[in-house]
Amino acid sequence: MTDLIALMADLEEYLGDPWDAGALMPYPRILAADEDQRYPHEFVDVLASWGLYDWIVPAANGGKAVNVEDGFNLYRLVGRRDPTSATAMVLTSLSYMPVWIAGSPEQRQHFADAIRGGRKLAWGLSERRHGSDVLANETTARRTDGGWLLNGEKWTIGNATVACTVMVHARTSDKGGPGGYSIFAVEKDCVPPGQLAHLPDEPLHGLRGLDMSGVRLTDCFVPDSALVGRAGQGLEIALKSSQLARIAIASIAMACVDTALRSTLDFAGRRVIFGGTVAEVPYSRRQLAESFAELLIADALTTGAVRSLQLAPAQASVWSSVVKYFVPTLLEETLARLTTVLGARYYLRGHPRHGIFQKVLRDFAISNFADGNTVVNLKNIALQLDGLLAGAVGQDPGEVARARA
Repeated sequence: MTDLIALMADLEEYLGDPWDAGALMPYPRILAADEDQRYPHEFVDVLASWGLYDWIVPAANGGKAVNVEDGFNLYRLVGRRDPTSATAMVLTSLSYMPVWIAGSPEQRQHFADAIRGGRKLAWGLSERRHGSDVLANETTARRTDGGWLLNGEKWTIGNATVACTVMVHARTSDKGGPGGYSIFAVEKDCVPPGQLAHLPDEPLHGLRGLDMSGVRLTDCFVPDSALVGRAGQGLEIALKSSQLARIAIASIAMACVDTALRSTLDFAGRRVIFGGTVAEVPYSRRQLAESFAELLIADALTTGAVRSLQLAPAQASVWSSVVKYFVPTLLEETLARLTTVLGARYYLRGHPRHGIFQKVLRDFAISNFADGNTVVNLKNIALQLDGLLAGAVGQDPGEVARARA
């Protein structure tokens, strides 16, 4: 079993003091990259050199991923420094999930080697006109000699331009429906000229340096070997992948609040007003304590959901939707409380010690709508309530603990 605490301590030490400008991943350079809306190549490369990508690649394919919880917490640690860098790397992890779930042994190994070699992946699911309604997607794939021809656009796709491979969710049946979609691994290096074009990068409110663009496919040929899983299995694979995505987003949300709380505590312990520090004011002390308690609640719920992916995968659809709805909703209120304690400093982008607060406040917003918004996740929970209530039974918590051990 991985000594996760020691592993996280090693990564923290490797990255150095976040306030030391000479460290590998310090706040001053992170904020500068954010101001310039610059993709965090330098930080992603630093993290890849440490071996972070190994923790999203299965051990069977040369990586170190055994427990999903390990990778989740490592990315959460990175997110405390820079949610943009963490999200950029999580996007590659989520884009690998279709292959991990349904790919052939050859595909799993091929893309595992690509990731560990520093190549980025993108998950081409959403479209401009349809958003979360993936059964309305219009991108098509039709059979041709030796492969498939893809036509359509995928829009607001994280890593779409910087990625070497885009996993494309496309309609393979004219009638559509649950069995009418498939997933294809489109490797850009192998696409003939003129068949794939990048859509413009969309400026973002938070995660300013993230590549959020898209691709346009025009009679884009991919060989039969590009099909991930079976033809018609696309929706099933996408839904299973989304379960991890919903929980992974929670790591970014908690990381943002963690950094916001640390910044506010730093202020509250230093700032003297009315004859004492802000931390000595009863109201402020209560706000800080409640914020920490809410972060612990989110952590406890999310830990259970992460473990469910392996211990109780049949329940992962419910767990992931509960986390995706509850954690951002709860922690949004936590952030609002912290802004009250921090006061005007939370609004200052260039403050030497609290400029990071306004960044994580903006970056946090993505957790509310990425990979299914609040309404989508509440609907998913509602659709399963009858079955959950009918089969509700008590469970020995010791059983879960023993399974984890």
